[in-house]
Amino acid sequence: MSRNFLFLYICIICQINCITLLTFFRRIKITKHQGLSIHPLPIIFDRTPVNLTVKAGNTAVLPCTVENRGEQQIIWMNPQKVLISTEDRRVIDDIRMSIERPLVRDWNLHIRSVELKDNGVYTCQVNTNPIQIKRIHLNVLVPAAIINETSSRAIVVVREWETVQLTCNATGVPEPSVTWYRHTGQLAKEQVGTVGEILLIHNISRYCGGVYECVADNGQTDKAVKEIRVDVEFAPEVDFRTYRIGHYIGKETVLECLVTAFPHATIQWMKGNVSIINPPYSSWKYRTEVFNDQSHTVTLQLRIIHLEKADFGYYTCEASNKLGHDSRDMLLYEYHDPTIRRTSTRAPTPNGIETVKLTPRYSDIDDKLHYIDNNGNLQTTSYYNIRQPGHYKKPQGAFNIGYAGAGDRYTNGLSLFMLNPLWLLTSMLVCFLLVTSEFPFGS
Repeated sequence: MSRNFLFLYICIICQINCITLLTFFRRIKITKHQGLSIHPLPIIFDRTPVNLTVKAGNTAVLPCTVENRGEQQIIWMNPQKVLISTEDRRVIDDIRMSIERPLVRDWNLHIRSVELKDNGVYTCQVNTNPIQIKRIHLNVLVPAAIINETSSRAIVVVREWETVQLTCNATGVPEPSVTWYRHTGQLAKEQVGTVGEILLIHNISRYCGGVYECVADNGQTDKAVKEIRVDVEFAPEVDFRTYRIGHYIGKETVLECLVTAFPHATIQWMKGNVSIINPPYSSWKYRTEVFNDQSHTVTLQLRIIHLEKADFGYYTCEASNKLGHDSRDMLLYEYHDPTIRRTSTRAPTPNGIETVKLTPRYSDIDDKLHYIDNNGNLQTTSYYNIRQPGHYKKPQGAFNIGYAGAGDRYTNGLSLFMLNPLWLLTSMLVCFLLVTSEFPFGS
């Protein structure tokens, strides 16, 4: 049994030696003249240039593959020709870089959290004679960003009719373009100006104020956005919805004053040269309230309780800020009921006091057979020939007491007949003939 084991052991040793000898003779060449020499296997090195694009913040893997390197060294150098590593040992003082070897032939350079400064050409070298080099061009893409330190502040204040310059300094690789917008509503906006980092607004008015937005874009997923609010300062402007208002004594009224200004103005109501909120005006009688109306516009109300004679007159609304002052006057006048004029007749009475009698008009009584008696009562008659349309028979007693009508004509049948134009013309003609000639019956 021990002999069999010994024999098996010797066979295994011999087999190992045979394999070793075969490997050895594969590497040597025996000649008669040169003797014994060793030839290593040829190095296989992929020197194809590589362009690698990586977004900033990600990890860049720079490939390098070497087979049968033998005793040759492999080194990495950065774009500044600074040695990064020899073999798999890092030399440079940058913990983001390391040599990773997933396979025996791989000598890849890993750069974590890539930055813009890492951009450039890296070299993987094999120290053969001559030296073999592989070049990897690393392109680092940097999303667009706005540099707040060199851009306009978040709030820009400018006076009306001046020129304002808004700036958005943007950076990124590739270089971003900057587009300007102005907010016109809660979610709406419109493009303004031209593409560029500077927006100029000449002769800016209060209506050009608001929120402006610059957008930097270089084709990356993320765009850089910055909002700048422009406040336009201007002096106060006072206005009224109405400059005259009337009301009754004892009632309550409200005066309204509209003030537009930026910055906000100091506003007060005046009567004469005295402020309403100061004595001698009492607080219970006069009350003021302020309401926001529109952008930069407020409404100041003056409520006057229980109007009296002394409350009527001119009131002044005054507003002022650091840029100027403005004022307007409003008239508060007493309101009277309109007087109703009615046709009447007056006649003296025994005690000397005039009595007023309302006289019916023809437009009120459209009947030819009616008349007014001596007592002022409306009566009817069957004698049509005593009146003409549109007239009433005047009471006989009115001739004696001086009865006067206001706007109405009163006449009896005879006087009305005498006023007939045809009868007048005939009478005048007869009179003329009587004066100028003799009567024919006397001959």
